[in-house]
Formats: sequence, C-alpha cells, structure tokens
Amino acid sequence: DELSNVLGLLFDRQDNLHVKYRPAKHSGVGLKKNTVLQALMNATRSKDTVAVWVGHGDRIREEGPSRILVWGDSIRVEDLRHSQRLAEGQLALVLGHCHSGGMAQLMFEPSGKLAAPTRCVMAAVPQELVAAGCTADINDPSAKAYVSTWNEGVRRKVDYNRDGETSAAEAHAYATIDDATVD
Repeated sequence: DELSNVLGLLFDRQDNLHVKYRPAKHSGVGLKKNTVLQALMNATRSKDTVAVWVGHGDRIREEGPSRILVWGDSIRVEDLRHSQRLAEGQLALVLGHCHSGGMAQLMFEPSGKLAAPTRCVMAAVPQELVAAGCTADINDPSAKAYVSTWNEGVRRKVDYNRDGETSAAEAHAYATIDDATVD
C-alpha cells in the first residue's frame, strides 16, 4: 500500500518495501504515566521486583537527562524516585529504550546517597546513545536488541556463578556479552 511504500523509503528500505509496519492508526489508548508508577509502587511495597520496560525513551534536551516515554507523557528519574518512597522491596529495572542509561540515577537519592532499599537499573545503552532495534519495521531481523537478549538469558537459565539460579544480573551479563548490537 502507499503508506508502506512511503515508510519503506523513509527508513531507507527500498529493497524491501513489502515489510509490515506497525499500524499508523491507534485507538487512543496507551500506557499512562500514573498507571506505570502506581504498578511499580504496588509491586515494591512489600517484595523485591524486577520490571522490564520495552518502549521508547529520549532526552529532555541534548545534554539533559533521559526519560521513558509513555502515552502523551514521560517518566523521569524524579517520578520513579517518588513512586519508590514507600517501597520496602528492592527494585531492578531492565530498560531497553534509547538513552536508558540516564535512568541509572534512580539508584541514588537526590543527596547522592545510595537508595535504600536498593534500586538497580540495567540499561541497554548509555544516556547519550540510541538503542539498537529502534525501528518501525516489526519484522526487521536486525531489531534483536538488549531486552530480547536479556530475556533469552532468563529462558536459557544462564548461571555464571553456578548457584542453580538465574539472577537479573546474570541475564544482564548474558545480554551484554551475547548482543552484537550497540546495546
């Protein structure tokens, strides 16, 4: 169709104009900032939580902090810190979006002290980089990126320390070692 042709040209995929793109129309329903923050707050209120984010991120300014994009809004480090103020459980965030490394500041309080309980961020890329797999082509074979490789590490039950379990850190190590992309 005409839209696919235009998108194929836009993304420099003229040799493969039959690719399927995400729908150009939406229902107007998407993940909202307060929904995400409330879910994290509820999850960590009494137990340790690993949350995996597959979505988009950007930077507020070129030299500014990064943020997670949600429907019509964004989530900043300050928002995440605020959502964790009543947490009793530890939080590990696995972030695969562009500029995700900027969210690592969540590990610290504004004073610079380490947060308690512990908050850990495993990011695909440093704050200044765009993540691999950031494409509108849903069938792009090169779109394999950090989060899918992290997940593969969990599924394969990687166990570098041989304790019989796969930790989030071991899945992160697997993704870091196995992923040949910029992530």
